Amino acid sequence: MAEQQRRKLELLDLPEDVLDLIMRHAIARGPATTYPPPQPSGCSYDDATFSWARTHSWPAPPAEQSLVALASTCRKLRHLSKPLYWRAPNISTIVSANRLADAIRSSAGSSEAPCQFIRHLHIPNDGLLLGKKDVLAERVHWSASLQTILSSCTNLQTIFLATMPGGDALTNFLSTDIEARPKRITFSCLSSAEPSFHKVPLQAACGATHLHFIQSLPSGFFPALIGYFYQRNGPLPSPSSMSNSKLEELLAQEQPRHHPLEVVRFSRLNYNILDTFADNMAHRLASARRVSSSPESDSNEGISPAEADALLQSLKPLLSTSNKSASMRLSSENESRRLVESRRSLCDLASFLPRYFPHLKLVLIELGQLAELSMPEHLEPLSSSLAPSTRRDRNGTSTSGVGAPFDELAAGTAGALQTVDFPSDVALSASEIEVWRANEEEIRCKGRDDYWDAVRRGKEALELCLNSRRLGRGEADERVEVRVVAARLGGWDRNESLVDFFANTEACSHSSLQHVDKSAFNDPDIFDLAERDENEHEAPLGYNYAEVPGTEKRVPYWTGILPRSARRRRQFM
Repeated sequence: MAEQQRRKLELLDLPEDVLDLIMRHAIARGPATTYPPPQPSGCSYDDATFSWARTHSWPAPPAEQSLVALASTCRKLRHLSKPLYWRAPNISTIVSANRLADAIRSSAGSSEAPCQFIRHLHIPNDGLLLGKKDVLAERVHWSASLQTILSSCTNLQTIFLATMPGGDALTNFLSTDIEARPKRITFSCLSSAEPSFHKVPLQAACGATHLHFIQSLPSGFFPALIGYFYQRNGPLPSPSSMSNSKLEELLAQEQPRHHPLEVVRFSRLNYNILDTFADNMAHRLASARRVSSSPESDSNEGISPAEADALLQSLKPLLSTSNKSASMRLSSENESRRLVESRRSLCDLASFLPRYFPHLKLVLIELGQLAELSMPEHLEPLSSSLAPSTRRDRNGTSTSGVGAPFDELAAGTAGALQTVDFPSDVALSASEIEVWRANEEEIRCKGRDDYWDAVRRGKEALELCLNSRRLGRGEADERVEVRVVAARLGGWDRNESLVDFFANTEACSHSSLQHVDKSAFNDPDIFDLAERDENEHEAPLGYNYAEVPGTEKRVPYWTGILPRSARRRRQFM
């Protein structure tokens, strides 16, 4: 009788928390977006990103079909799946925004309204007609739909927001009606114009611990943010407009409240923004030092004369060796106005961030992607030479068995002058070939090596300024780390941003608190990567392979898109 009453355990008999864990495993997970990947796999990073991201979109993506199938079996699983299904919608089109807003309005007041479960929002579109069903008739409701979504989702933890001049996304999110205080915020600027952060209230960003600005360096954002954080309904004065004593007095009034910001990332900045930072900052400090020496002046960049002198002394080893003064570089005719403004904004941030954000511990800077250097001449295909093939066929070889350099040019074409400094019919020795190739490689790489050296000095100068100008720092305080990270090959397109968005959602989940952050906020420093490279038998990052003409041997050569270590510079290929 007891055996007849015994019933087989079924799926629905499990506790709800166990069912919740099972359903979480039914959700597709994106790859780590730290770039370059810490452990490269067989497929390239871009291929893995694109193949996964293009299938993950709201409202019923193939990546969530397993979850949808579970939710369709019974009412109990349907009820349990709602928080997972609605947790991170991707509003990539105007139609998807309007549908989500309609769903929120139709279920207003219900305990199972979608807005009760939304924890993360991805809005990569600011009213552009991108989807197949996006038409002007749908565009009319874009602003109202955004307002409904953003004002209803009060439990946001992560948001990705695309902005453009005249768009509605920024003004709707940074509004006094928004109750959400997300921890991770990404602003992606879709145009060359800087967003007008100083013209909108910033209460929604007062709880952010991670801020990411793509194609933007808004120095006015942080004074406005601190002003709203301290409920002053306006930006606090810049340290450059206050004396050190006044600034300390102001911050003492706000103790113990401090903004929780820990990590800031600036992506797709001008690749020349850091190379003269030490010179620009030294020029700025020297000018402020001269002004502060005047008895009637009380403005000194928010730093005492003694601290200014000490910082100037620390910056001296990092200054450029060029004969031009920093003031001339600031007003160079070859520099665009936006580059000059960006450099000035970076100096402003170096003065402002360490004083108002004591919890700040990491600043990441992604410079614009550089063009690859040309391939070394001795690795270029012989078919690209101007010399006739018959001359190469009867060309003498050196003692090392490798064709002598300039053999093709020595043959020349009709009417061409032979400008080489050795006879064209005499083969070079192995040592002469090595010297020639070393000179050619130095000419090819010197300009790019000098650029990366200047960027490294700018990075060290920025790190020095951020740590030396911190108020109330003690032995237990963490130093602010500055990382120059590699440029994303996709340029932060929709697939790149979407996968990084889901990496941020996982970083915010309770189950991943003990794991390493796999989002762009944890990208490694490119100079550290270059110095860690100790394997002489494999080409490191920033290198490509080319086949030696006339052989099947493939050798690496430096492309210049990433820095290389001092050992690699000395190594001749």
